[in-house]
Amino acid sequence: MKILLVDKRKDALHALQAQGHHVTVVHEQPFLKQPAFPIVIADLSNNELSYWQKIAGPLLPVGFDAVLASSERAVLPAAFLRSALGIPGTSIEVAQKCTNKVIMKTVISQAKIPCASFTFADNEDLNGAIIIKRLGLPLVIKPRIGSGGRNNKVIYQHKDMPSHISPLFLAESLVSGIEMSIESFIVNGEIVFTNITEYFQNRFANILPAEISETQQRLVHQLNQAVIKALNIQQGLTHLELFLNQQGAIFGEIALRPPGGHIMKLVEYAYGFNAWNAWLMVECGQKLIVNAYPQQSAGMWIYYPPCGVVKAIDGVEHARQMPGVKTCRLLLKSGDIISERKGSGEQKGYIIVTGSDRDTVAKRLERAYQAITIEVLPGM
Repeated sequence: MKILLVDKRKDALHALQAQGHHVTVVHEQPFLKQPAFPIVIADLSNNELSYWQKIAGPLLPVGFDAVLASSERAVLPAAFLRSALGIPGTSIEVAQKCTNKVIMKTVISQAKIPCASFTFADNEDLNGAIIIKRLGLPLVIKPRIGSGGRNNKVIYQHKDMPSHISPLFLAESLVSGIEMSIESFIVNGEIVFTNITEYFQNRFANILPAEISETQQRLVHQLNQAVIKALNIQQGLTHLELFLNQQGAIFGEIALRPPGGHIMKLVEYAYGFNAWNAWLMVECGQKLIVNAYPQQSAGMWIYYPPCGVVKAIDGVEHARQMPGVKTCRLLLKSGDIISERKGSGEQKGYIIVTGSDRDTVAKRLERAYQAITIEVLPGM
């Protein structure tokens, strides 16, 4: 198949190429080295259909079979390109609902789906005191567009509240509870596969499938179905983040693209099918037949040491030999400078393990993670 992949996400690109597909990548700037695949240079932040129609013009003769969004910032450009190229898939309207958190949460609230209270300003800065009066404390200030918690700020006290927030941001009440996610493959508006992921160490470690009660599972699935219906998502792969607390299942936000946190690989290990291939199939509206029940559990832990200069690293080879370890990769060496982690998508390495059940995976993850020591000298 001929695939137009918007944004260069290495794991997505490699998976598609491994399946023998001809991939063209839409990227914001040329690569330092000439890649072995065609590239199209475009501004992924441009939200004008006319701009993407110009980008699409020279691509029409190629005859692409699918346009895929590999990242959060690629979802809306991919929808523009589908429209311009006449390729079926997620519409511009649905893409906007799934990327702009103000539009998203407005739709969810109007559908009477439980979610955090929120407020925003369209054309002028919003006064900090008014925000606190509307929402109370604690609250979260976050960008309308973005993922991975990048540029989010939690406000616990009045003194920490900015005097104003930009129209590019929104504010919402801080929801307490157990945070997790549910991933869904969707074809023609029907959910054909789901997985619930446990945030074992929030922003650092995931285990799937999550072990929660039948009642909790029912609440999560009901929320997921209601959100997908409200946003009119007809096909693709969703990653919905939520909270479980005494009030039930509370909507956080949803992404209409492959999740991060190595969840795609964990799904493959746990359920026994290639999640990237399944993603392509649902994006093309093809019938998906996969194993809906896990064969084992799988987990991942990201390495991201504190800020400073790496002095020494030890234990990597030992960790690789430990039971259940499938991958152990460290992207650090002595002398590297570690800056502040700004989003959950940033990592300096990771470890993936499998096991017969959730508790086995949790123990193996902790042991393998702790087997590696990274000595960091404070300061930069």
